[in-house]
Amino acid sequence: MQARFKSFKHDNSFYLSKRNSVALILLLVFLLLLCIYSTTGLKIGGWVSFSALLLVTYVTFLKFFNLFSSEKPRGKYNRDLVLNQDQITIHKSTFKISEINKIEFSFYGDRKGKYKYYNTDFEPAISHGLDNRIKLHLKSGKKIATSFLQENNRSLKKHPELLIHYHKIGVLHWLNLIDILEISDYDKIQKFKKQINAID
Repeated sequence: MQARFKSFKHDNSFYLSKRNSVALILLLVFLLLLCIYSTTGLKIGGWVSFSALLLVTYVTFLKFFNLFSSEKPRGKYNRDLVLNQDQITIHKSTFKISEINKIEFSFYGDRKGKYKYYNTDFEPAISHGLDNRIKLHLKSGKKIATSFLQENNRSLKKHPELLIHYHKIGVLHWLNLIDILEISDYDKIQKFKKQINAID
């Protein structure tokens, strides 16, 4: 049993896209004109109205355009994340399962091409699939983490045997397991529990 994913390191530095930069500039121009108009009494009310209309029109266009736009990865791909029964490899480092106290997956529902209902109004709505994260809690006290790519044909959910193995040896929490496998119905959870307890 093996699961292989592309490991990814996010660039978390401040970033403003070109499209969002234009919106910010239009906002600043509007605020500047409004400030001048309200404090000096200059007859620039028409320019204030025009800048406001331009800003609203651009923001409306931006929100609509983002509904059909894909996120662009910011960061770099590392060597693969490889999950095996007896060891896990992240980038260049390999850790035996016997060295691991807990395996924790988070944001594991992200898929490349998935529509993000939780996206902000000014960000692309189609996911790049790189927000999935694994963290290894080693018995030494050290924590190792990485983000990784999931696609519809390559996802954690497609490796139930491996995940069940991790759970049965005590390194993957039960709630993490059923969440990844998307089992939420009470009766199905009980049935699944009986099934994995029957596995040798």
